[in-house]
Amino acid sequence: HLISDAAFGPITNSEISYAQQLVGSAPDNSLTLFDRGFMSAELFESWRGAGANTHWLTPIKSKFRYEVLEEYSEHDKLIKMPVSPDAKRKYPHLGDSWQARLVLIPEPKGEIKGFITSLECPMTYPLKDIVNVYWERWEIEQSYGELKQGQLNNQAVLRSQKVEGIYQELWGILI
Repeated sequence: HLISDAAFGPITNSEISYAQQLVGSAPDNSLTLFDRGFMSAELFESWRGAGANTHWLTPIKSKFRYEVLEEYSEHDKLIKMPVSPDAKRKYPHLGDSWQARLVLIPEPKGEIKGFITSLECPMTYPLKDIVNVYWERWEIEQSYGELKQGQLNNQAVLRSQKVEGIYQELWGILI
């Protein structure tokens, strides 16, 4: 696991806008796992083309719309998704649709039923391996949640009261 870069700022900006600042900073031959809230054709298409073999993966939402282009197995498909009208206005280069691999988890745990990824080739990236990587990430996420909620009693750990101090504390934590 590696933190290769970070972007943060006021809560008036979206998390996607901070993620877009990180396009190009992922190391070559890497997989970045995004939360569901990062679903963005522009972000993911930019991420895919930003480095040598840089990939992404994100869980799907329950009302996820797509069209199957190719079916590798019952749980593994190449899909096409519509680009939202808002995204088309902001990023005309995206066109009407974009593609990704859809992995439906054979034995879902909780609300996560599947995810999409830029790891498109099922021969190079077998379904079982991708699912295992996702569950490993989920266990790490649960550990972070336990630290924040259980051990820190849901209290903010940043002590600074001024913006400059908060930035300094965050950079210190990342270092």
